[in-house]
Amino acid sequence: MKFQALALSLVITTLSASSSFAQPVVESMRPDCPPGMEAECLNEYSALNIIHHTNKLEIFQSEAALHISQDTRVRDYARMLITEHRENNRQLRTLAEQENVLLSFFHAATFERAA
Repeated sequence: MKFQALALSLVITTLSASSSFAQPVVESMRPDCPPGMEAECLNEYSALNIIHHTNKLEIFQSEAALHISQDTRVRDYARMLITEHRENNRQLRTLAEQENVLLSFFHAATFERAA
């Protein structure tokens, strides 16, 4: 129950701050899933990795905005997003360690990159 409440809180925080939500490619299940627990492991593993990917994508896009824009409002907003999503990921890594979930390496898909 504690995991579900914290995961839901992270999802709401991440998605409410997210300007675009893209479905990441993640492994289907954590590697140490015991037999008979596949559905639970899939949900827990996928949820944490989707949140992780979304945070990293927001950081990636915000860093691009910092390099491209000269507008101080855009740059300030990008810095704020970077700070918030890095903090979200710090909390997510702690939760993933507690739940023994391996977070996938982030690599922005072609469709997620700025044109």
